[in-house]
Amino acid sequence: MTTQELAPELMEGATNMVRDYAGVKAGHEVIIHTEPGFDDPLVVEAVRRAITDLGARATVIHTVNWNKGKEEAPPVFVAALENADVLIGQGEYLHTKNSYLQRALFERGLVYINSEAKTQETMSSLYGRFPAELLFAIGTTIMGKLGGGKTIRVTTKKGTDISMGARPETLGGYCYPFQFDTPGHKKGVPGGTSCFHPEDPVNGVIAYEAITGGLAPKNLFDEPLFVTYKDHRIVSMEGYGADWLEEHFKKNGDENSGWLAECMWGIHPHASGRGGRGASNPNLLHFGNGNSIAYGGPTFSKTWTVMFVESATLTVENEPILDNGHLTILDDPKVRAVAAKYGDPDELLDQAPCPINETFK
Repeated sequence: MTTQELAPELMEGATNMVRDYAGVKAGHEVIIHTEPGFDDPLVVEAVRRAITDLGARATVIHTVNWNKGKEEAPPVFVAALENADVLIGQGEYLHTKNSYLQRALFERGLVYINSEAKTQETMSSLYGRFPAELLFAIGTTIMGKLGGGKTIRVTTKKGTDISMGARPETLGGYCYPFQFDTPGHKKGVPGGTSCFHPEDPVNGVIAYEAITGGLAPKNLFDEPLFVTYKDHRIVSMEGYGADWLEEHFKKNGDENSGWLAECMWGIHPHASGRGGRGASNPNLLHFGNGNSIAYGGPTFSKTWTVMFVESATLTVENEPILDNGHLTILDDPKVRAVAAKYGDPDELLDQAPCPINETFK
């Protein structure tokens, strides 16, 4: 296969992921993991070529599918990680709480990149080719505003109105660069989310409109599920899905299942349900309920429930970060100056539509 046989946009997306987001360097040993259904030969070849063009060595490992949360990983795959510097996952997401990945990350410093551009369309799109420097400029600007805030408020026209605080120590998301060191890292690429652990006082109502996973009869709610929080915990639920969520907590949960553990929203202007990760679009904001340890919180729970709202307004000390689903940072002159280094700021920072009913069908 010659270079001419790979579309320039596809190679640009692959190089963007490998060089600018993952930070692969000459001499690195890099594994590209694929599975049936996630093994487009042109995508794999573009990623392999982007790695070798940097002077690193790429090894493609194609495995069978397995249940990442319940079944053991193929032993050959686990053994291959012993000498890898970087793992680029073009297959299903590998749950990083599994012991073999925990050891690789925290004992050997592996960097695990979960590619969210798994198709030619996605990797070639502006979602996959979006400049890393620009995404990081958006993310770090948001982090700076959140870090200085005392009161954060989230509202929606459907009825959400909840207030909370934030500490700089719990700010995060897939929105800023990282360096190769020990312990290792995991990162969704291109990513494009900001998040924090809500700090006390946490009080108000969230009118949830959708849910991830297979917990509910439908991922997209027929009408909002109104959940009331007092002193950080769920105290009442009414509306669509209240009965099954209460039953889920009763059967599978514990005293911390109703703890508001995470607030996260998208910051990538070209993410969408059609060609990228809808959760990375600013129009969608979600809250995680349950285990807060991973987000710097104090509570452990056996359950983790993620539910979405759309077109949210999020303010920090009354300054809007999100305004009815629009990320205001995209209008920041300093961010637009970074965009101008790569092309037309109007094109790069034009927020793609991402209605919740298209992401959760």
